[in-house]
Amino acid sequence: MDKKLNLIFLIAMIFTPIVHGENKELSDLCKDRKYVELEKICRAMLKSDPNNAEVYHYLGASLYSQHKDKEAFQYVEKAYKLAPENGLYHINLARVYYRIGDYKKCIAICKEDIKKFGDHPYPRYLIAASKFRSNLITLDEVIKELESIVKALPEHHVYVCLYTDLADFYLMKKSYTSAIYYLSKALKYESKNEYLYVCRGNAYMVLQDYAKAIDNFTTVTLLNSNHKTIDADFSYAFQMSGKYEEALKYMDKAIIKNPDDKYLLVRKSGILRLMGKYKEAIQLLEEVEKIDLIKNKDIAATIYFELGENYFDINEFKKAKTYFKKSLKNNRNNSFITQRINYIDKKNQ
Repeated sequence: MDKKLNLIFLIAMIFTPIVHGENKELSDLCKDRKYVELEKICRAMLKSDPNNAEVYHYLGASLYSQHKDKEAFQYVEKAYKLAPENGLYHINLARVYYRIGDYKKCIAICKEDIKKFGDHPYPRYLIAASKFRSNLITLDEVIKELESIVKALPEHHVYVCLYTDLADFYLMKKSYTSAIYYLSKALKYESKNEYLYVCRGNAYMVLQDYAKAIDNFTTVTLLNSNHKTIDADFSYAFQMSGKYEEALKYMDKAIIKNPDDKYLLVRKSGILRLMGKYKEAIQLLEEVEKIDLIKNKDIAATIYFELGENYFDINEFKKAKTYFKKSLKNNRNNSFITQRINYIDKKNQ
């Protein structure tokens, strides 16, 4: 689950561009997050005024917020070249470099920004985060630096990316309560950001607060009824809550939405086993065993483990042992399976 949680940085970074300018129409469109409309208007304006730095900057912001990073970079850089005295354009250029993973250039621009425009928490934040993502400082060091920066700043929508980065770093540290704190801060300003709700929901899952996890997943479905992965998250939350009928219902939804993800069938078999529907679970696993999924050793280990558990639960110990041993051969060397095999051996003595 940790790998999944640590996607925050990739999907939530800079949803709220730092843009302020004299053109109220462009400013309002950006504040209202009408990025497609903003892009169209900016492109039209540049045809008659091709050297307008502010319009280039807004165009870059609109593209950036649509995750068209390479195009965004082109226009943000153009804005800065046309108006190098504008510190806002300068720092947003650094943010683009950070987003696309060019941390060396991000650090260089932020240092130049501090030298040119004076010390400011934002470039210091980008420098620290870039250093960590370049393996130049430790996780504890970047958290300490960012915490000191947050404390020196008023809470504001332009710092959403700072909050999501801190949440991401706390997730890496497995400090889920702190991660939830910063995800909640970000959600005050990004209340329609379904990805942040997914991440917060999964953090609650790790803390075994399944009711709050389900609340977050419910919000995701209200924001996007076609979300492809949320049904599997719902299923797991209900499964861990002991509500197996609900878990099965959502797993079936997940399977319909993701027909190519055959591993969901393995997860469904686990729910069926917990419900005591061993025959259905075994039949499903045997079907999955025949497809290419079995070539993946980790998945094969899980399939064989689930088959072993089903046969163990119905006291067919010979078959259970066969599958437990197959599971161990496929990189599932854990003490629980060994205990199962030892139990069967003692029973057969």
